[in-house]
Amino acid sequence: MAGFKLNLKSLYENALDWVWPHLAGRPVPAPDDSLSIRPGDEDILAEVEHVIESRSNQADERLRTVETKLVALLTLTSVLSAAVTASFAATSILEIQKSFPLVPMWFTLILVFYIAMHLLRSLWATVSGLIRRDYKQLSFEDIIPKDKENKISYKIRILNGKLNHVKWNEWVVDQKVNEMAVAHRALRNALVATGGIIVVALATVVLKLL
Repeated sequence: MAGFKLNLKSLYENALDWVWPHLAGRPVPAPDDSLSIRPGDEDILAEVEHVIESRSNQADERLRTVETKLVALLTLTSVLSAAVTASFAATSILEIQKSFPLVPMWFTLILVFYIAMHLLRSLWATVSGLIRRDYKQLSFEDIIPKDKENKISYKIRILNGKLNHVKWNEWVVDQKVNEMAVAHRALRNALVATGGIIVVALATVVLKLL
């Protein structure tokens, strides 16, 4: 029964995405600086530092990849928006109505409005993903040793800073990935609706040739 409920919820979320793409669930709150490393053996601290550096490099690589994809998505969506709004939509409405007088005008208008709405949703999500967010790193003040701070204490303080910064930076990248997912869904919806208009337009041409 629980599985059946889960499937119904999944179907509902999927159907809602076709109406207006959104992020499922509540937004994940920004992480706070709560993680801390306890004093330990220098070898262990060195290993911890290696792991943190690896996670930091992965976050940096993900950030570059996601932003590159967002820029490409922004370009693609902008081109499709211009093509649909400038030429295809208006002429298609008139041609469809001439060839299929039984198709209500409001239905065609809703379809074109649906395309425009989801292209706009895709653009909005893409731009939101590209908006600058704070990406944390150690400041010069953090790097400078404190008064009477020994080697172990200094290393632990630096590692604590890096650890919490990596946690924050990964959260920042996740927010961009979420926006990209919404933009992809909205673009998919617009493309499917555009495909429907193309099919009707092709049917129009075929019927005229018969």
